[in-house]
Amino acid sequence: MLATNTQTHLTLPGGRVVNLNDALPAQPFTIGSVTLNNDKEVLVLSAGKGTGAGKASLEVPAGKQHSVKLPDGTVARLNSASSLKFSVDFNEGVREVELTGEAYFDVARDEKRPFIVRSHAAQIKVLGTSFNVNSYNPKNIITSLRSGSIMMQGAGKDTVLKPGEAATVTASSMTVSKYSDDKAFTWKDGIIDFDKASLEEIGDALARWYDVKVAYARPGLKGGSYKLRIDKSKPIQKSLDVLKRLSDGKVNYTLEKGQLTFK
Repeated sequence: MLATNTQTHLTLPGGRVVNLNDALPAQPFTIGSVTLNNDKEVLVLSAGKGTGAGKASLEVPAGKQHSVKLPDGTVARLNSASSLKFSVDFNEGVREVELTGEAYFDVARDEKRPFIVRSHAAQIKVLGTSFNVNSYNPKNIITSLRSGSIMMQGAGKDTVLKPGEAATVTASSMTVSKYSDDKAFTWKDGIIDFDKASLEEIGDALARWYDVKVAYARPGLKGGSYKLRIDKSKPIQKSLDVLKRLSDGKVNYTLEKGQLTFK
């Protein structure tokens, strides 16, 4: 988690940092060899051929989300507390990015240049498709495919996913299952639907979305099994009060100065 960052920022080759929370110029502007532009709240990057394989990184802190259109036309939407590293020049043979956290990708199709997402122990190889990667827990990486097809690589296995399938990769295994709803994707619309989630899983999501620190007065509180919807457009107390009611009062909380404590 990008716990120490409070601003969404883009680090360009050479170390130049652009604070994306600041108002950017209305017209495209160039920094070094990279041109930046805002198009309907999507950061658009472009670089001329021969720019070189300089690396850039987009870092999104807790409480924020941000979309970026990469030089090849692929759009990635990053969830809270996530980062994406990529080359500013996709004119080489392979388009490759490195993800920490969670992101939804809508990949521009290119038969000659595969698009590769690396995230901890997992690697996803695509030509053009849309999918979600959740790697907040690096020991349990979940990739959900919405359209097209992707090659999942992890735990020494290669598996081709079809739309409606999700792959879970751990250090020692890869499992594929079908999903019948869009719960893996609704975070883009400000909604997280939990089903049979532990209090710790819910607490981690609240920390990312509302930029709060979470503590547990008793270790046993971290467990449980809860069905809960978090709507980011509403105050955090709304979800906390629902959680308290679902637990029949077994879970209480205090929230003060950005510190959420379950007790």
